[in-house]
Amino acid sequence: MAGFLKPLLQAGFRVMAIDAPGHGETPGERTSIFECARVAQAVVREYGPVHAAITHSFGGMVLAYAMNHGVSVGRVVCISAPARVEYLLERFASILNMPDGVVAELRRRLDRRLDDTTGGDISTDANARALAAPALIVHDVDDEGVPWQQGQLIAAAWPGARFLKTQGLGHGRILRDAGVIRQVVDFIGA
Repeated sequence: MAGFLKPLLQAGFRVMAIDAPGHGETPGERTSIFECARVAQAVVREYGPVHAAITHSFGGMVLAYAMNHGVSVGRVVCISAPARVEYLLERFASILNMPDGVVAELRRRLDRRLDDTTGGDISTDANARALAAPALIVHDVDDEGVPWQQGQLIAAAWPGARFLKTQGLGHGRILRDAGVIRQVVDFIGA
């Protein structure tokens, strides 16, 4: 996300970054959408109104959930975000070559945990349906981590969202592309 820093500062914004639990330099080897959403809630409580948020990958799912549970953000950019928990489960199972029985048990445990915790869907597209903040959904057709169709599902669910499809940037380089950065900063400043 570092590529956004200088252009946002030059546009007059104060920039803050959240290093989510179990990510980057933050201790821990695992986290959940609920734990990350609580961090977003705490940041908003501590630092006040948030004009805009830029998320990458799982961060888009976290932010949509957090916004649907009280976090207020004026404008949202979701880059390379997964739309559905089911996709994440299928991808995880595929990477680990899990047998069908193990996947079924994992699905049952996930369903049970979600019912115990929220009683609702944590998928990005499900949460986006209730959000009014303007959104820019950015996804690359060559993203091997999260297919671009996931971004398209989010944009279709988010009222008034704009979908920006790129090519040749994949899941990570999209964050360093000057054209993407320019369009994101323009969207945030609009």
